[in-house]
Amino acid sequence: MVDEDGFFTISGTGYDLKSVSSSKTYDGTTYTKALKIDSKPTITFSTTEEMTLTIVAYTSATIDIDGTKVEVDSDCNIIKMAIGAGTHTIKKGSGENSIYAIIVE
Repeated sequence: MVDEDGFFTISGTGYDLKSVSSSKTYDGTTYTKALKIDSKPTITFSTTEEMTLTIVAYTSATIDIDGTKVEVDSDCNIIKMAIGAGTHTIKKGSGENSIYAIIVE
């Protein structure tokens, strides 16, 4: 994952950017590496208005978003949801959690 603007903060231990056995193309971009997260790290970011959060995952599982376990769509390995203004957190849910991309727009 590339965060050129410093928009996301990752705190804690137990995460690793790794090459994965299959790539994923989403919205014209092909991802070949995924951020594997164990139970300890937290990804944090803030928004000033309502936006859309898209998470492109390596496998279907659940991902903890703002304290709620959200199912990854098993057909496409994507979560897409509206989020309000404020600080948001992403943590490991159930199953293997490897994330190709987090897009906030």
